[in-house]
Formats: sequence, structure tokens, C-alpha cells
Amino acid sequence: MSRTSSNQPATILVVDDSEVVLVVTKTLLASAGYRVITHPGSSGCVALILQEKPDLVLIDVNMPKLGGETIVKLFGKAQPNSEAIILLFSSLPAEQLERRAQSSGAHGYIRKTDDSFELLRHVHRWLRPKELAAPLRAPTPAAEPRASEDAQSGKHRRAQSQRPGAGSRVRMSRPPPVSGTKRLVPTVLFIDDDMAALSRYRQDVQGEPYRPDFALSAQQALRHLESTDQPDLVVASLGPSGLDVYERALRADPVWRRRFIFVAQSNSDQRARAFLETFDGVVLRRPVDASQLRAALRRLLPHDSDADQHTKGG
Repeated sequence: MSRTSSNQPATILVVDDSEVVLVVTKTLLASAGYRVITHPGSSGCVALILQEKPDLVLIDVNMPKLGGETIVKLFGKAQPNSEAIILLFSSLPAEQLERRAQSSGAHGYIRKTDDSFELLRHVHRWLRPKELAAPLRAPTPAAEPRASEDAQSGKHRRAQSQRPGAGSRVRMSRPPPVSGTKRLVPTVLFIDDDMAALSRYRQDVQGEPYRPDFALSAQQALRHLESTDQPDLVVASLGPSGLDVYERALRADPVWRRRFIFVAQSNSDQRARAFLETFDGVVLRRPVDASQLRAALRRLLPHDSDADQHTKGG
């Protein structure tokens, strides 16, 4: 019997060679009550699926050694009657993913560029009992992927009611000091609804004396800011999520005004353009230049000499 038909939470396995994608996706799905297992890369993936028997598998398409489509085919041969829902998980265009899902035998796909609400909605739909009962489809070019129908339906039905409202309770406290004894390695929180963008940020700050955290939505970001381990600095996409978090943070303590870096794009909406007219902090333009980002972080988060020596092992 499937776990989703009992009181136990559904188990979701996320397979990806990007650490950022694994961390962000696990945080999001776990916050929705799912049991989440992550696996870095394709090696040993089929054996893990057979061992853990997850209810749903999100598998990256482009990975070294074996791509997601190959793994789907191998698993289909090893366990043709499995109840697991196998979905390709990629930022590729929907049309490409639709074809790849058909040819590999995957049940469908979920795009990484969907915002967090859409990702949860898609996952919830696939885990409904009548969907979970279907065995893995045999590869056939004529098969019609159900995920493409799901991706088209509800594109304009965002879960607006879940966005942080102006009347929501604010529990944030003053952000941690930049220097001192509280922590030797500052934390930078990156907010963007595009996993590919978060992955690039991870690469951009690699080797820098900062610990990066990631959030796909305003809800995830607010949990970071309301936690006991708050970030020292926030790098946010200049969109609804980033602006909502910024406004909530300022209501809790105005000192957050100097702890935000915004990333703007050329087609910003009216709210973002109006915000830029009054914001006097750091604004970077997309695509973000890695050297500019590192310079901004170092300028806003200067280190004590003791902290620098500590991070270097001195």
C-alpha cells in the first residue's frame, strides 16, 4: 500500500548534481510536510530508488555520466510495475521536456523555473492517490504526458493568499552584527524564484568568506529572517517576493534597510520601478556580474582581522 494512502507523509526523492537545487527543493517540500530524500548526481540513483521506494522522484535531465532520461529508462526496465511517479526536473523549455518525457517513459515533468507555489501545486497533483496508482509508463513516442496539461492549467491561478500580507504578524528581530563574536563567517541569503539563478549565485561566491543560504519564495525567506540564525545580508531579486520580504523586514527593524542588495532586470514592473526611485542601497543588474556581486558583499560585510585569520586557518 502506498504511503500516501496512510497517515505517513509521502516520500519524495530529488536527484540533481546541483547542491543548491537539492537544498532549496528539500527545504520547500519538507516545509509542506513531505519526507524528502536528496541524491547528488546520477551514480547509484537506480539502486536508491529501488531501496527507498519513494512515492515520487524528481530527476534532473542534464547530469554528468548518466542523464535523467537514461536513468528513467534503466529504472523502468528494472522495476516496470513500480508505483513511483517519475518526473523529469529541469529548467529546459516545456516543449523539450514534453518530448523527453515521452521518449524516456517518465510520467511527465516539472520545470525548475516554476515558482515555489507552482512547484508545490504540481507535486501535490501528482501525488493524488489516483495518480500514484499508475505504474511507470512504457516509453512510447505517441504517449501524451500528463504533466504538460498540468503545466498549462492554472498558470494564472497563483496562490496569492499565501503571499505575506501587510497584516501578518512580524516576529523578526534586529539582524545580527556584521562583525564581533556572534559569528565569524557571515551568512548571505539569496532570494530568487529561479533555481538556475540561485545556482549561479552559489558559484559566484564560491571561495568567499561567507556562508550562502537560499530561498525560492518570500515564505522561505521570511522563515530565514524570523529564525534564530538570521542572515547578515540579503540578496533579493527585485520582484514581488523580494519586495515583500524587504517591507516586512523594515517593519520589524529599519536597520534591515542597509542589509539588502537588489537584483533588477530591464523589464521590471511598475512597483519595482517606483521602488528604485527611492531606494538608495546597492542595486545590481541582471545578468549579475560575479565580480560586482563579490565587491558589494565585501563592502557591506567587512571582516574583522581576527575573523579573516580564522577563515584562513590562522
